[in-house]
Amino acid sequence: MSEVRFFRFAAALPIAIPLVAYGLLAFSSALPAGVVSWLLVLAASLWIGGIPYALFALMTLWLLRERPPSTYRLIALLAPTMFAALFVVGQFIVWIYFGASGPINREFLIFPAWCLILGYAYLAVVFIGLRILRRFGAVDDARAVV
Repeated sequence: MSEVRFFRFAAALPIAIPLVAYGLLAFSSALPAGVVSWLLVLAASLWIGGIPYALFALMTLWLLRERPPSTYRLIALLAPTMFAALFVVGQFIVWIYFGASGPINREFLIFPAWCLILGYAYLAVVFIGLRILRRFGAVDDARAVV
């Protein structure tokens, strides 16, 4: 598999992992409380940011079409920050649309912070996975766009 294809598949992780978390929460009753807490965070991340992330990922992948792997690596490193910034803009638009009746609440700070925390955690998984797959020859170092 090419590195570009790997990054295209990896863009689905922030949707796929919370779906697995939902499944574990729904079908496993004997999980430790700490595990349940993290599964709830992951599941909530899909509920709160799933649609905005899906739109962001699709737009980003469309803009990256026919770009070299180095561009994918660079954008991957910037993506959590870009998504958090867009998420703040989206929150502000929703806040204004629904009347902006009170002060901006703490979610304006909490949700973007979680975007960064989870985004860079996913990114760590992606780059560790890339390194492991390269070591086993599953991802080649060819610089051709696929």
